[in-house]
Amino acid sequence: MKIAINKTIAGAMTAAFLLAYGCNRNEESTSGDGKTAENPQAVVSLPEKQNAAKKTEPVAKTPTTSKPSADMVVARVDDAILTASGVEAQIKLRTELLKLRKRKVGEKELDKLGKILSRTAADHFIRRELLSKYARNNGITLTDQEKNDNRAKVAASYKMKDFATLKARLSPASAALLERDTVQEALSAKCEKAIRDGVSKTVSLEEKQNILRNIETMNETAAKTNTLIFARARNVYNQVKSGKLTFEEAVEDYSEAEETEDGGAWNEFLISELKDEPELTARLPTMSPGDITPPIENDNGLSIMKLVSIGEYRKGDAAPEPTYRLARVFFRLPLFMEVPTDEELTDAIIKERQKQALSAALQKTGDASKIEGGRKARLEKQKKATAFPGNAK
Repeated sequence: MKIAINKTIAGAMTAAFLLAYGCNRNEESTSGDGKTAENPQAVVSLPEKQNAAKKTEPVAKTPTTSKPSADMVVARVDDAILTASGVEAQIKLRTELLKLRKRKVGEKELDKLGKILSRTAADHFIRRELLSKYARNNGITLTDQEKNDNRAKVAASYKMKDFATLKARLSPASAALLERDTVQEALSAKCEKAIRDGVSKTVSLEEKQNILRNIETMNETAAKTNTLIFARARNVYNQVKSGKLTFEEAVEDYSEAEETEDGGAWNEFLISELKDEPELTARLPTMSPGDITPPIENDNGLSIMKLVSIGEYRKGDAAPEPTYRLARVFFRLPLFMEVPTDEELTDAIIKERQKQALSAALQKTGDASKIEGGRKARLEKQKKATAFPGNAK
């Protein structure tokens, strides 16, 4: 097993990460439409879990979700409503589409798909209806060619020669739902593109400098934190080495790794699997079980390694190789932000503007709409449930 070692210096910055510390930090960008909803069209490609040691799971029936009433309203935008039966219809459609992608679909996978769609259906519906309303308000429509292009794109994603062939493989109700969804998704995509295209592509020098100053400040803070963590790791190492602290106590009190509950047990390795760990590779052959290393940089942090045991691995007729079972006390180091190029910085600023413009358009449309259900309703319900009783009027 090869260890994936990440460098302390982070890679190229993404737009969201960059702009989180640059442009319009104080502006609200969360829309009332529950814009985190997932696109059910993308959900159908969930990977199938495979396990050679287990028997193939039998093909399951379409998953069902609990619903008090088939006519229960799950979400509403003005006069458009999504009912529990509508959610079930979406689940049925996505199940049929998933089965077209795969010959065998296990019950667990179908249940997972059903749960995901049940959780995200309201948010997706609200977002799509708000974009449809935005389209009506701004005269955005689809041409017949645009509709046909999207139908062909959907058919191709299922390796069908055309959309009619794809619909023929579905039940009549699912085929009709797919037709409607395909057109609505195309309209949503056109609205989003129109909003993004309306954003200014001109970036001022001041905007860039603001972000670069923020990156510089963050890196200075990270450097100071690094110094403190290195000192702490060295202090813990000295205490374990002198016997003032056992390795297990150090793991329990200081380690930030997931394996803390297992006494710091990390894994068992061959030397050949540690080629990205030159310092550890050089030390292991000279160590005996129970020995520990000084703090070593790895995994975006520092690790005090303990050699737990030495074993042997033989592959075929090849000479046996020693295996090393390790435990560690892990100290996480903050990441440094890589300074972006001028082109990367410009691109990041524009993408953030587009994201904020889309959020603002949905927020404005949502403010002028009657919305029920979805993420916004869940947050308001949670806020009421956790409100301090003394503040209630």
